Amino acid sequence: MNIGRKALVVLGAIFLLLFVSFQLLAFSPKDLKPTGWVNDFANVMSPDARQALEQKLSEYEKQTSIEIFVVTVPSLEGLVVEDCAQQLADA
Repeated sequence: MNIGRKALVVLGAIFLLLFVSFQLLAFSPKDLKPTGWVNDFANVMSPDARQALEQKLSEYEKQTSIEIFVVTVPSLEGLVVEDCAQQLADA
């Protein structure tokens, strides 16, 4: 029974190390460096669509002084969207 208990402890330790490692490698909005009005970090927009939207948002800001940013990310990795948005705004 002693060997079984040791094996369980070792497996638990391995699981914990893997979990911590994956958490350290997870997406963090702080790692992204937004530039301009449109930031397509998920690569879902064509360059032409991104440029057209960038132009529209720039003109809108000039006319209204209201700033609108578009950001795509591959995954929130468990973050709440508001926290992700705040971290991107801080970056």
